[in-house]
Amino acid sequence: MVFSTRKGTVIEPRNLNRLFDLKVKEAGVRRIRFHDLRHTCATLLLAQNVSSRVVMELLGHTQLSMTTDLYGHVLPTTLRSAATAMDGIFGD
Repeated sequence: MVFSTRKGTVIEPRNLNRLFDLKVKEAGVRRIRFHDLRHTCATLLLAQNVSSRVVMELLGHTQLSMTTDLYGHVLPTTLRSAATAMDGIFGD
């Protein structure tokens, strides 16, 4: 369980959304859908060179292709890092 009540029970979705809206307002940030946090998390992890397989596991995807298809826009930075690493091996 990711979110729970103070008693440790399942939090009702409406209550979670209400709390989320309150926290967004308090933080003074742009409102996004709660589900968008999932995409933000995956994008940030991939941008930090976290393995696609690890991100796949965190998101609960059953196939790696699902993760890479959805978040492929982040992978060019990873490809650039790989090219730089190869330059280091073989020289500029």
